[in-house]
Amino acid sequence: MGIHAQPLDNLGAHVLYFNYNTRETPAGVGDHFGQEVDVYLDWAVTDNLWVSPLYGLFIPGDGAEATFGNDKLGHYFQLLAVVTF
Repeated sequence: MGIHAQPLDNLGAHVLYFNYNTRETPAGVGDHFGQEVDVYLDWAVTDNLWVSPLYGLFIPGDGAEATFGNDKLGHYFQLLAVVTF
């Protein structure tokens, strides 16, 4: 599921939500693996340069805790740059 906005002609803002479930789980563990929320921008700096920063948050469920051995939040950052010529 996602929400998208275009505040400027050269800038898009996006929020994505994912809910993960597993098919097979260890005995006594629920099938909910976790949830993820991503927030990112699409910025056309020039006609030849496009930049997209992203922040993501993973919220573990029972399945992720059983797989990884902890229930810590996962944070990640990404920066994409595309140059065309």
